[in-house]
Amino acid sequence: MLGFQSVKNTGREHHAACTLIVVAAAVARVAVAAAAAVVVVVVVVVVVVVVVVVVAAAAAAAEVVVVVVVVFIF
Repeated sequence: MLGFQSVKNTGREHHAACTLIVVAAAVARVAVAAAAAVVVVVVVVVVVVVVVVVVAAAAAAAEVVVVVVVVFIF
Protein backbone atom coordinates (compact mmCIF):
# COMPACT_ATOMS: atom_id res chain seq x y z
CA MET A 1 0.00 0.00 0.00
CA LEU A 2 2.68 2.42 -0.95
CA GLY A 3 1.34 5.97 -1.29
CA PHE A 4 -2.16 5.14 -0.08
CA GLN A 5 -3.68 5.84 3.28
CA SER A 6 -6.83 4.38 4.69
CA VAL A 7 -9.11 7.17 5.84
CA LYS A 8 -12.22 6.42 7.82
CA ASN A 9 -15.19 8.71 7.53
CA THR A 10 -16.07 8.95 11.19
CA GLY A 11 -18.99 11.29 10.71
CA ARG A 12 -17.10 14.33 11.91
CA GLU A 13 -15.81 15.04 8.43
CA HIS A 14 -19.30 14.58 7.03
CA HIS A 15 -20.74 16.90 9.69
CA ALA A 16 -18.08 19.53 8.92
CA ALA A 17 -18.82 19.35 5.20
CA CYS A 18 -22.57 19.67 5.79
CA THR A 19 -22.02 22.59 8.15
CA LEU A 20 -19.87 24.30 5.53
CA ILE A 21 -22.59 23.79 2.89
CA VAL A 22 -25.28 25.17 5.23
CA VAL A 23 -23.14 28.21 6.08
CA ALA A 24 -22.37 28.82 2.40
CA ALA A 25 -26.07 28.62 1.56
CA ALA A 26 -26.92 31.06 4.35
CA VAL A 27 -24.25 33.50 3.14
CA ALA A 28 -25.58 33.19 -0.42
CA ARG A 29 -29.12 33.90 0.81
CA VAL A 30 -27.95 37.01 2.67
CA ALA A 31 -26.02 38.18 -0.39
CA VAL A 32 -29.06 37.73 -2.63
CA ALA A 33 -31.28 39.55 -0.12
CA ALA A 34 -28.77 42.41 0.09
CA ALA A 35 -28.59 42.65 -3.69
CA ALA A 36 -32.39 42.68 -3.91
CA ALA A 37 -32.54 45.43 -1.29
CA VAL A 38 -30.03 47.50 -3.25
CA VAL A 39 -32.09 47.04 -6.43
CA VAL A 40 -35.25 48.12 -4.62
CA VAL A 41 -33.54 51.22 -3.22
CA VAL A 42 -32.16 52.15 -6.65
CA VAL A 43 -35.58 51.70 -8.28
CA VAL A 44 -37.24 53.83 -5.59
CA VAL A 45 -34.64 56.59 -5.98
CA VAL A 46 -35.04 56.58 -9.78
CA VAL A 47 -38.84 56.75 -9.50
CA VAL A 48 -38.63 59.64 -7.01
CA VAL A 49 -36.21 61.54 -9.26
CA VAL A 50 -38.44 61.01 -12.30
CA VAL A 51 -41.52 62.18 -10.38
CA VAL A 52 -39.70 65.28 -9.13
CA VAL A 53 -38.48 66.12 -12.64
CA VAL A 54 -41.94 65.61 -14.14
CA VAL A 55 -43.60 67.72 -11.42
CA ALA A 56 -40.98 70.44 -11.83
CA ALA A 57 -41.43 70.42 -15.60
CA ALA A 58 -45.21 70.56 -15.22
CA ALA A 59 -44.91 73.43 -12.76
CA ALA A 60 -42.57 75.28 -15.11
CA ALA A 61 -44.95 74.71 -18.03
CA ALA A 62 -47.89 75.89 -15.92
CA GLU A 63 -45.99 79.06 -15.03
CA VAL A 64 -45.26 79.70 -18.69
CA VAL A 65 -48.93 79.16 -19.55
CA VAL A 66 -50.03 81.48 -16.73
CA VAL A 67 -47.55 84.16 -17.82
CA VAL A 68 -48.63 83.86 -21.46
CA VAL A 69 -52.33 84.07 -20.52
CA VAL A 70 -51.72 87.06 -18.25
CA VAL A 71 -49.65 88.83 -20.90
CA PHE A 72 -52.25 87.99 -23.55
CA ILE A 73 -55.10 89.31 -21.40
CA PHE A 74 -53.35 92.55 -20.53
